[in-house]
Amino acid sequence: MPTTRALVLLGLASVAFVGALAGPSWLAVLGGVLDLALLGLVGWDGLRARDTPLEVRREVPQRVHQHEPFEIQLYLSQAGFVPVPVTVRDSLHPTLSRSADDPQAGALLIDLVPGHAHTVFTTLIPLRRGRVALGPVDVRVPGPLGLALHHRSLQLGDALRILPQARLDGDDGLQLARLLRAPQGVHNTRRNGRSHALAHLREYARGDSRRAIHWRASARRHRPVTRVTRRADHQRVVLLVDAGRTMTAATDTRSRLDRMLAAVLGFARVAIRLRDSVSIVVYGADIRKTVHLDPRTRSFAVAFDALHDLHARTEESAPGVAAAWVRAHAPKGATVVWCTSLTDSAGTERLSDAARTVARRYNTVLLNLLDSDLHRLARQDPSDLQGAYEKASALARRARLKVLARTLTGAGIAVVEAPADRLVIGLVAQVPR
Repeated sequence: MPTTRALVLLGLASVAFVGALAGPSWLAVLGGVLDLALLGLVGWDGLRARDTPLEVRREVPQRVHQHEPFEIQLYLSQAGFVPVPVTVRDSLHPTLSRSADDPQAGALLIDLVPGHAHTVFTTLIPLRRGRVALGPVDVRVPGPLGLALHHRSLQLGDALRILPQARLDGDDGLQLARLLRAPQGVHNTRRNGRSHALAHLREYARGDSRRAIHWRASARRHRPVTRVTRRADHQRVVLLVDAGRTMTAATDTRSRLDRMLAAVLGFARVAIRLRDSVSIVVYGADIRKTVHLDPRTRSFAVAFDALHDLHARTEESAPGVAAAWVRAHAPKGATVVWCTSLTDSAGTERLSDAARTVARRYNTVLLNLLDSDLHRLARQDPSDLQGAYEKASALARRARLKVLARTLTGAGIAVVEAPADRLVIGLVAQVPR
């Protein structure tokens, strides 16, 4: 394509040619020759721009987590003999958001020196999980005379795998960091229903319950010693994650399923550190994913890889299918955690029935992600009839959830209701350690 300089020259030559038509014939001939010569130069300049040897490659990180900034490096080089000023624009997927302070947000003018690679750094924040194909790199190369530009759209074939969020927000992030840094024994307190069979003795750690101290061994050793039971040494935790219709709604730029997966993986890290074995079972109308984490390896890569492309569907969930999986695969006495967001009466009743059947043989916990819109509507001061109806509906739904919580608690099921940034805190407080 011709540059602005070429268009201006062509315009001036055309004006001169039209003016020469009223004068001597030789001026008209001269103007036509100049026009043709300029067009030839533009064409030749465009061909030279097209033939400019240019190499572009992109480097992306191997592991990228949702809502965590990462950096892409774009390398450009040319094998010519003179510097070439090129304009570069890296087309990105709409689910990749540039950092607010990224100076490379638009097209860049880069002076490529022969034999030297120029690097462009771009900071991005992935908004969604899954596989994301990166767009082409658009490059405009000028000819040596600056009269024409050659546009190249380079498909590099790069793709990213956006894994679930690893660094939690708000209070959950602080709690998770504290639990992972704490010495073994902090918050390792005994709860009702735990086995009292002795597994082994260990040195007392700050935060151990006084009931866990083995007083006779402490007297013999002249220092406090903690009594570790078999249940504390090893237990099975099954996390049942709902991926049905209610988990499709968004809490901010993330879906409820995104929030729940981040909390589940964060809690699994704490459980594995305490040498518990963890199974993550994702269900909808059927069992969709099953991930087992071995406390001996302490590797979470398998969980992030298996769940990165999991998305909630608009189908109704079947908690009975998840309950059947637990009865078939989980040992008696395991801890089962239902991870969902209760919004409607039908789904609530199905989950309640399934949780009660599981609670007969297993320690059962219900983790309910609170609907922020529901509580906002319940607290609002309505100014019209529609607002009053919305508030009354929200209050009625909240009342039904409270009745459900009391019913499940009476059946021996611990109920945790928490906003998106306090799910791990609620789980740590209720799951027996």
